[in-house]
Amino acid sequence: MKRYLLLVILLCGGVLTNAQGIVTITGVINNPQDDSIKIFFNNSRLVYEPMEFATPLDDGKFEYKAKVKEKYTTLTITHGKLSSELMVMAGDELELTATVVNDSTWSLIYKGKGSDRANFMAAHARDLGPLEKYPQKLFGMLGADVKSFLLIVRQEEKKEFDYIEKNKEKLSPDFVRYIQQSVVYFSYFGRFQYPYMHEVALSKSYNFSSIPPVNYEAVANIPPAFNDSFMSAASYRLFAEQYYRMQLEVGKYFNDSTHAFRVQDSIVKLAVKTMPDQTAQYVIALHLYAIIRSIPLDTAADRINKFKKRWPSSEYIKDLDAQYAIAKRIAPGTKAYDFTFTTPQGKTGKLSDFNGKVVLLAFWTSADRQSLMDMRAAAQMANKYPDITFLYVSLDTEDEPWIKTIEQHKLQGIHTRENGSWKSLLAQMYGIQSMPTFFLIDRNGRFALKETPRPSQAAKMKAEVEKLLFQAPFINSSGK
Repeated sequence: MKRYLLLVILLCGGVLTNAQGIVTITGVINNPQDDSIKIFFNNSRLVYEPMEFATPLDDGKFEYKAKVKEKYTTLTITHGKLSSELMVMAGDELELTATVVNDSTWSLIYKGKGSDRANFMAAHARDLGPLEKYPQKLFGMLGADVKSFLLIVRQEEKKEFDYIEKNKEKLSPDFVRYIQQSVVYFSYFGRFQYPYMHEVALSKSYNFSSIPPVNYEAVANIPPAFNDSFMSAASYRLFAEQYYRMQLEVGKYFNDSTHAFRVQDSIVKLAVKTMPDQTAQYVIALHLYAIIRSIPLDTAADRINKFKKRWPSSEYIKDLDAQYAIAKRIAPGTKAYDFTFTTPQGKTGKLSDFNGKVVLLAFWTSADRQSLMDMRAAAQMANKYPDITFLYVSLDTEDEPWIKTIEQHKLQGIHTRENGSWKSLLAQMYGIQSMPTFFLIDRNGRFALKETPRPSQAAKMKAEVEKLLFQAPFINSSGK
């Protein structure tokens, strides 16, 4: 179920509109707050591949070039505490004049090729907020009853459509249609979150027994609005990925003990049967990518080969092969990748120092709500299981929020922070793709499970931990 939180809005990448795919932005920032401007976008449809550039200012001036893949690619631009949104096409050549008014306000004026779109998106970010954060307005209302929630969705949609209508004269009809449909698909995506997340909002917990049928009224009458021409839009891809999942849940068609991936397999069959080719290819690749690490390696290899046979030139094959390589690297019984670490107190060590002990290895970040929930649960485990080593690797980009969180929440265990965050070698070797991620490592320094429960899943974690604690003592190469 956590998939709903993890499918957040930054999913941009795709097919080049010309051979180069280059976007150029030059400009000046008047009254700058700091010495750089940062530009961010995600460069992959299937995985989180952040492209972030901190472009230094030279007397307030800067120049930025990026290679984009999609027909329309969304960039987030930040300077100090200020941010805005920009939607570009390959070949755009923009000149930006930005004037900082105060810590919360700046004006942005674009000239050059693509400036009509750029000025619209800057004004939209100023007046209504960034378009790609539109679903967050709906997420904030998930605690409302279903009729109130649907009314809120209609009201927010109307605001967006009225704004587009008011400002569409200088925009191309294609871009207007693209923005309008993005709003519609984001609304559908927001509605898809309601059944599960409404219960989370009410119970303030991710663990509850069932979802009341009335919650599914939020997803009633959503049409199968599949259209390959919108594959460039993150909102469309979110809609397409979740459409049949929600239809199956409405019909109470869930995974079961005899078929752990019953829902995913049904989605694949429905995608092949009913979706246009590019959409089906994406949805099937995404679902396959999601389960590769959870199914037997030979089954994963077989499914990847079937995908390759159907779409031999697919852009997703590289990511599927990479995911399979990770699955092999962290398979149960495989030696865990060794690494050195340094604690906040300056002490150093290696994972292999704990051979002979059970290790709970966690990757987390202080900014993630689920991470904090599980870290607190892990702290309670530490009191109950003194024979387990708790080793926590933070992927925070800075020391201050990491150390402050450890101290504030009294998080027991051995702590370290990995420079490079998501892109670090350690994160890649362990295949970190969401937060938090946990690994149980047995007394022999090998991965114990294909999927380690989170500490907040107390009963499952207790069962697995106690199995490992009762394993035979570690025997080293000398027989001791």
